[in-house]
Amino acid sequence: MLITLEQAKEAIRLYPQLTTEMKISGQALDVYLFVRVRAKGVTTDEVSSVWGISIQHSNQIMKTLIKKGYVTRKESRQESGGYEFIYKSI
Repeated sequence: MLITLEQAKEAIRLYPQLTTEMKISGQALDVYLFVRVRAKGVTTDEVSSVWGISIQHSNQIMKTLIKKGYVTRKESRQESGGYEFIYKSI
């Protein structure tokens, strides 16, 4: 489910309250909202690139969001034979 522009504006207005209620950092809330608007899901590489953070930090934020029940993770095979995780909001 994508959020509407009105919902995004409301999230921004409630930002300080959301970080407290969701018990996540401001940066994790930024990432969560990014995941919410990306219906196809995101990878940690995308999160890292968009937010200018390390892959390790991106992984840690996603682990936190999974643990708190805000996102899910699905393994996806790549043509190269490797795999990556796709994260989607719940």
